[in-house]
This record gives sequence, C-alpha cells and structure tokens, in this order.
Amino acid sequence: MRLKEAVLASLVAPALCAPEPAAAQADSIVLVALPAPWGEHAIGMRVLVVEDSSRTAADSDGASGPRPVLVRVWYPARSGSGRPKAYMDSALAEAWRSTLPVPAGFERRVAPHAEVDAPWADPTPEGGWPVLLFSHGRSFPVENYQIALEQLASQGWVVAALSHVGEEALTALPDGRLFPFSGPRWEAPGERGEVLMGVVDELVLDASRALDALEREAAESGGPFEGRLAIEDGVGYFGHSLGGAAAVWTMQRDRRVRAAASWEGQVYRDQDRPLTVRGPLLYLVGSANRRDLSWSHFRSGGAEAPVYEAVIRGAWHASFGELLHVYRAYGPREWQERHRREITAERANQISADLLDAFFGAHLLGRASDLLRPDTPEEGEDTRRWNYPEVDLSASAAPSGAPADRSPER
Repeated sequence: MRLKEAVLASLVAPALCAPEPAAAQADSIVLVALPAPWGEHAIGMRVLVVEDSSRTAADSDGASGPRPVLVRVWYPARSGSGRPKAYMDSALAEAWRSTLPVPAGFERRVAPHAEVDAPWADPTPEGGWPVLLFSHGRSFPVENYQIALEQLASQGWVVAALSHVGEEALTALPDGRLFPFSGPRWEAPGERGEVLMGVVDELVLDASRALDALEREAAESGGPFEGRLAIEDGVGYFGHSLGGAAAVWTMQRDRRVRAAASWEGQVYRDQDRPLTVRGPLLYLVGSANRRDLSWSHFRSGGAEAPVYEAVIRGAWHASFGELLHVYRAYGPREWQERHRREITAERANQISADLLDAFFGAHLLGRASDLLRPDTPEEGEDTRRWNYPEVDLSASAAPSGAPADRSPER
C-alpha cells in the first residue's frame, strides 16, 4: 500500500533512510492533538454506507459486489453525549506505516475532537444546516483532513466526507471489509490525463450517489438526519488534489452542487484546459506549485460563476491536510531542518478553513465576507486589509455586490 509517491517523496525518503527517532519507539509515542476548532459548536460524526449496484468493486479478499461509498458526516452537535471518535482505523494506520515512518500504534495517540453519534446542536436552522461534500486526494484517506472537517462543522456546516474505494490508502467499512488502493496507473506521461479523468468520472458518480442518499436520509421520518440537512437549494463541494478535480466536475454535471472549491485539484486533460466553470469556484494553491497551477486551469463562467484563486505562501501539496501536522511529532532532526521554512499544517488549515467558510457562506448563504475581496489595492489602500498576510488572493470575475475585478491580466 503506497501513498502518493510524487507528493510524499521529499517528505518521507530521508526519514526512511534515517535511524528511527526516539519518539518513534513503541514505549514512547508522542501525543498529537489536532488544533482545537474555534467555532461555537461541538462536533458530531455519523457514518453512512451507500452502495451503487450499477458498478462493482472488489475488497481485499477478492470478493466483488456493488461499489460502496463510505460517507462520514461531521456536523454541529451538543457536547458530551457521544463517544470520542478514534483518529483512524488500525488497519489504515498500518497501511500508512508502510510508507510513512511513524511508530506502530501512533493513531491511538492522535486526538480529534468529534464525538460519534452525538445529538445535533439546537436549534436547527430553518430549513436545516448547510451541507458541503468533501473528497480526499489520491491515496490520502479522509482521516488526513480532520482539522478542516472539524473546523467547518464547528462553524455550522454539515460536511459529508466521501471515501472513494480504491483511491484511499485503505478504506475500512464498518462491516469489516477492506478496500486497498487499486487506482489505475499510466505507462507513458501522455496517458496521465486520460487515466486520471477516468478516475474523476468515477468520483463524480460516487458524489452523485452520496447526494441521493443524503436526500433520502433528510426525508426519512424519525431518522437521525430528518429535517437537519439544507439540500433542496443546493450544496457546496470541496476536495484535495484529485478530489478537488472531482468537486469541480461534479459542479459541472450535477446541478445540486452550486459552488465548488479545490485544493490543488487541476484540470488533467489538455483539451479541457482551461475549464470554464458553471458556478463559483475557489482554487487554493500552495506557492510551491504556483508556476504550474496559477491561472492556467480554470476560468470564470461570468458574474454568477467567478473564480477566486488563493495562493498560500510557504505551502505545498501536502500542506492541505494534517499529514505534516502529525508527522512533525516523529520526524528526525534532519527532516525538521529541511522543512523549517514551510508554513505549518495547522496554519495552512486555519487559512483554508476560513476561506472555505467565507466562500461557501457567500455563494450558498448570501453572507458577505471581506476575505473574498481581491488583494490588489486601490490607490492608498492597505494591501493586506482583507486577507491573511500569507495569502495572495485574486478573482477573475466579481459576484453581485462584490468589488469589481482588479486581478492582473492573464
């Protein structure tokens, strides 16, 4: 089982060759707490398994059946009434350890904040809580993104995180079935776009099936989601890497998705680039990948479909998520030295969560936010008045009521 080699090579290769640090000894595992969410709500988490009988998938024992989509729902809750959520399944933790040099049992020492099956926060907003879908990056499990998922739930969002079987390091279903990474690969560089777009097509279908299920759950009398989900007027969708591409393409194809955000999820086929988006898009890019990704993959579809691009200085592909937050506790001194100039994963996730909340709040709820104002100042204005100092934000078109486009020519 391998995580994304190209992304993680500079992270893990030196550590694989180095002596195991003292913190990685079985009798001395460092406690790693996820950053505390700053929203007003406690966080609950519930699990759904959706099966798509039109497609099949084989588990680790070779048994084939309807393709499952594991949907874990983070939501605003009342504190103290559920059981603490474990960080990740032990089988998944072992799959991570095959590439990432962390100690055995580390997952028992990482502390998230969600409570399983906790009662919903009261009162439920009229029409239900606003809903976001989330998709992980290729071979990165959903568990790698809990900082952002918890933060958004604490701020009043329901976040339905999708596990795409065959595209996580390992997907462990509640019934015990395991689905290892089995994503298709390409023989020649020119095949990459078509192969990855084929995967994106499957992820888009997963998302639509998950939305179908959430609509059913919201309407089920007496069920845990009855009256809780604001789906009728549309949802938002965000994702990382390949999951970010899936979020954008789902918005293009499923009109229930009204706005999308992508953490470095690009347009993989040359003939699709740049993609004219059907709805509002927030594109988050680490400065390490700015040259390859900035303003080359997406373009606005007009005033009702603006594209915001936020470049986060000091970030790279793995900064989106908490892998670096967890590994920093175990990485050897040489690794710590090499990565000292990067933005911390905690800070990258703080910035991302605030931008996601502002973006979806504006385009799903009609809530104004200065965080979405482009960074290019009018004469005499403070460049950083509306933004994090680490962020360069520009917009290709302005939504109704927002400042006019002041981004540079592209």
